[in-house]
Amino acid sequence: MRENESVAENPTDLRTRDILLFTAAVFILSANVVTIYYLLLNQDIFVNGFWVMLREFRGQLLQHPNGAATTLFRSMQHNTYNDLGIVPLLPLSFVFGLNRLGYTLNLVNVYFIPSFVIYFILIDAIYKQNDRRFLLMGGLSIALIYFAQPHFWYLTFRGHIDIGVLIMLNGIILFLFHHPIRKQRLYHLLLLGLLCAIAILFRRWLSIWITALFVSLAGEQCCLWLCRKIHRREFFYSCLKLFLAALCALALLLVFAWSVTITALSTNYHELYSAYGSSGNFFTGFWSTIQVLGLSSVVIALVSIMYSFARFPAVRSLIVFLVVQSLVFFVLFFRIQRFDPHHFLGLLPVILLSTGLCVSDILLRIRSLILRLLIFVIIAYFVLSNILTAFFFPHYIHPFTTLSPHFFTSMRLLPRVREDMNEFNKLRMTLNTLIDESPGRIYVLSDGSVLKFQLLQYAYVSFLDGPDQVNKNTNMTAVVDKVNGFPQNFFTAKYVVVANPILSLIKPEDSQVMHILADALLQGKTFAHSYDKRPEEFHLDRGVTVSIFERKRPIRKTDIAKLSSEFRAIYPDHPKIFSISVPQNLLSE
Repeated sequence: MRENESVAENPTDLRTRDILLFTAAVFILSANVVTIYYLLLNQDIFVNGFWVMLREFRGQLLQHPNGAATTLFRSMQHNTYNDLGIVPLLPLSFVFGLNRLGYTLNLVNVYFIPSFVIYFILIDAIYKQNDRRFLLMGGLSIALIYFAQPHFWYLTFRGHIDIGVLIMLNGIILFLFHHPIRKQRLYHLLLLGLLCAIAILFRRWLSIWITALFVSLAGEQCCLWLCRKIHRREFFYSCLKLFLAALCALALLLVFAWSVTITALSTNYHELYSAYGSSGNFFTGFWSTIQVLGLSSVVIALVSIMYSFARFPAVRSLIVFLVVQSLVFFVLFFRIQRFDPHHFLGLLPVILLSTGLCVSDILLRIRSLILRLLIFVIIAYFVLSNILTAFFFPHYIHPFTTLSPHFFTSMRLLPRVREDMNEFNKLRMTLNTLIDESPGRIYVLSDGSVLKFQLLQYAYVSFLDGPDQVNKNTNMTAVVDKVNGFPQNFFTAKYVVVANPILSLIKPEDSQVMHILADALLQGKTFAHSYDKRPEEFHLDRGVTVSIFERKRPIRKTDIAKLSSEFRAIYPDHPKIFSISVPQNLLSE
């Protein structure tokens, strides 16, 4: 009897639960349908480093479970791209499979959807409201805002696990909202340090975001003290707590990633990543950021920030803190390297939070259902235009683009249809035949979207074949000179695949090693006398012609000396990584 009375007394709770479940179901279904539709439009050779790591780690887990745990720990200790991010993908990999579609659906359901759930919880924690109509319209609007962020879909379609970054960032912000630094106890500080350490272990570039977080938290406490909002003693206690939380995070990183952490603390990343650096000043970088986000999204975000600041006094400090933290993150990161699509995730928390609060509050304050629906349609129109422009219809005509060509995002990742699939497969099969007849390793002198070593190594998956000789015998290509130095695995390769024109995703002056080696083979200079050019030629997309060079004769020591002198003259500050070591059995006088 009491159970019946309890149910009868709480019909609103049941309706609220049903509405939330409906919103979640719509979001989950839509995310999976869009993913499937986009991938079905693609006819491409897919490769992604994390996808490769998942395939290899799952294979090791099935064959040697104990060895897989050791591999995970060692990767966290020594590798910039470790296996931690792929571990949550393992269970659903047995459901969806390991092809491109299965892997991408895995990302959507393991990272994309949970990150939205945490975001929704954060909005709900800030703005508690049980009105059924508000939950329906507000919930769907918040879901639409999150759903239509082009950065999420770009990373998802490219197969980046960085899509899970928002789980970490939203989780840390939610934690700080419930437990402000001044009110945290020891176990709160330990938990904050743990969250920060996990975020950095998940993706190394988040160390800059975490640094900006602590700098902004310290600045916030300093401002409160200077404005006499807190006493000096409370200020020093807050700073001590921040120091303890940062110390806890550092200690955990030293335990689980000793080698990488020490390297990170002692490395000048501004110089190391100069190949990925931004050209121009901060204003240029700021304008390029606006172009990527889209002028309409930036304007909506700024209006939402001001609206949320005025409308929600209880979260003003949080809004200001997130704005400052985002600016600090932008300045710190821009100094080291340019913003790639996954790095923009560090700027999204304040945009998503303020926009979600603004839209929710406006919908709540409007009593007319028709007007609510109209606003919802307008929001859908703007946010979906961003998605359509970026991923499906690049020439989508929108009346607002006449005002500014940057009204919507400049990001583009259209479904790709390669016209050279048969030619690429012919290249792969030719290399397989050569290795069967005369075993040897392969080195690829190309790093473009048409041809790079990963595409060649894992092309068998796109052609629905099993692992082949090319997969087992392809060496990694050294691309960034100051990071990789001279590739010691170049001269040990028997077959060199060269693209003409030479392809590179970074500036030529930062990948001179690859260009000099390729040019020597194409022009027949220095060490090229040791190689014979095969008669086969392969014509790929974008006018790229691919040739195969086979090492037939020993390499002269004088050629090695000339090559080493040339690279040391180009990079006099890095003599160690440009020393060339060749096995004695491959050398001649």
